[in-house]
Amino acid sequence: MNAIFNADYFQLNIVLQSLINGLSNGVLYAFLALALVFIFKTSNQLNFAQGEMSMVGAFVVFTISSLLGVNVWVAMLLAMVVMFLIGALAWRFLLKPVPQTSSYAPLIVLLGLFLLFNAGAAAIWGTGTERGLSPLPNGLGDQVELLTGVPVVHITYFTLGGIALLLVTFTAIELWLNKTRMGLAYRAVTSNPESATYLGISRTQLLTIGWGLAAAIGVFVGVLFSQQAGILHNNLLINGLLFGFAAAALGGFDSLPGALIGGLVVGLLEATVPSAINFLGPELNVAVALAVIFLVLVLKPSGLLGSAKVVRP
Repeated sequence: MNAIFNADYFQLNIVLQSLINGLSNGVLYAFLALALVFIFKTSNQLNFAQGEMSMVGAFVVFTISSLLGVNVWVAMLLAMVVMFLIGALAWRFLLKPVPQTSSYAPLIVLLGLFLLFNAGAAAIWGTGTERGLSPLPNGLGDQVELLTGVPVVHITYFTLGGIALLLVTFTAIELWLNKTRMGLAYRAVTSNPESATYLGISRTQLLTIGWGLAAAIGVFVGVLFSQQAGILHNNLLINGLLFGFAAAALGGFDSLPGALIGGLVVGLLEATVPSAINFLGPELNVAVALAVIFLVLVLKPSGLLGSAKVVRP
């Protein structure tokens, strides 16, 4: 058994701490998956630029905080307004003109947006690194001890704060989509665009707002990824996007609760599998995300909580 599995890993405190570390990563992946699923539910498109939009959002927070000298939370609120406008304009002037009769054209434009945001960030803020943003307590003593021993099992305030922020955002989106007139209009546009048009519902207006909201949500994603990494640079979410897609695929691209579950599961797998198996190392954690995507596409393409039939571009 020791030849394959790492026997030192299978100690209670080590396993528990590994699971908690995975929970911390899982919150970030769930947040990113939430933004991806929100876009898919409102426009039937997979936003390959979501990670880069989130990265730009973090840079906007950094810039506002630096120039105006305001608290990072105030900077985040202002950045959400900026990113709402950027996301809305991106859909209105770059995605809307693309013929929807082609399944490849929107995909190419979305990949182009990915490159545009990445290159734009490099041009504006450079390719160097900046100090990570810190909206949540994350110092050496900012943690709650759960179990004594070697090592001490603890959970950080960063993880607890991330969980709270994720649940608040998830609840707000769910209530908005299911309890408001605009949210119900979104569902009508997504399920039957033709009928929605006959009822006088403006698809253009709704999708413009939807893309703006997804970009605004991305501010939370970018800032939390920046705080966890301790740095801010234009490639901050290159790998994170892959884990976000794995989480969305696992939970189901049209299921908001699935995004939460998928993110947490992917985070736990990333934290435990490479440590438990000897021939896998932390540098192969991306392989875990790829394996999740592959297995989901083969075994259950709709995901754990997704609809049986999901149209993907």
